[in-house]
Amino acid sequence: MYPVRPGGAHYYGKEEAASDKEEEKLKKIYEVSQIKIGDEMPFQPSYRSLTVAYQINQDPEMVYGILKRNSQLSEEMEVRSYDEIGDTARKRSNNV
Repeated sequence: MYPVRPGGAHYYGKEEAASDKEEEKLKKIYEVSQIKIGDEMPFQPSYRSLTVAYQINQDPEMVYGILKRNSQLSEEMEVRSYDEIGDTARKRSNNV
């Protein structure tokens, strides 16, 4: 079993904690650590996948394509094209 780590997955109901008490603790940690909490869980690629994709091509649209071809996107993002991911996500990807 993997160690439980605080993060958005618990806050947005994507992962379960070991107990209700642990879940409340993880949600509180996430809330305190965020500047602004969105309506949906933000895209959280693995650092390794993102850095390898960026080493292959620095163009954000191409990085998105590499992540998509290698099944590194969430189910919600898997069906979207780069143009559909929104200005906020695009701005973040340009700051990589």
